[in-house]
Formats: sequence, structure tokens, C-alpha cells
Amino acid sequence: SGVSCEFEENPCDSEPCLNGGECKGSQEFLHCECSTGYTGERCETKIDSCEPMPCYILGTESCEGESLSYHCKCLPGWEGNGIY
Repeated sequence: SGVSCEFEENPCDSEPCLNGGECKGSQEFLHCECSTGYTGERCETKIDSCEPMPCYILGTESCEGESLSYHCKCLPGWEGNGIY
């Protein structure tokens, strides 16, 4: 850009990374370093620790997940610490 094309454009100037991701790049290359709990080319996807289902299917009522951990809620008659 510039009157005589003297300035190299940086793809990070448009702040393409989402959810607190940090942009690393030059004219030919762009890479987003995602914040904890996010993934994707532009950090657009929140990590769901319950996908795929980590709990024992037969004894589980539900799975509650955070970005880096999950808790399995057991059905009546089943037990376990539920924390992994």
C-alpha cells in the first residue's frame, strides 16, 4: 500500500483472531495462537471437554465440561468420582 507501494500490509492489522487469540504473521503467512479453551483457524471454536463423551455411557446422566476438565453426573445406582 502507499502512494508508491512502499508499505507492506500485515494481515494481523485486521485483528482476525477471535476470543483473545494472538495473531502472528507477515504478508504471506498468518497464524492465530489461541487462548486456553479455544481452537480453530481463527480461535473461533470453544473446546468442549464432553465431546466426544468421556464418561461411561451406561451409568451417566450428563457430562458437564469446562475447557480443560469435565464432571460426569451418575445415574441412580451408579457411582464414581466423576472427575478426570
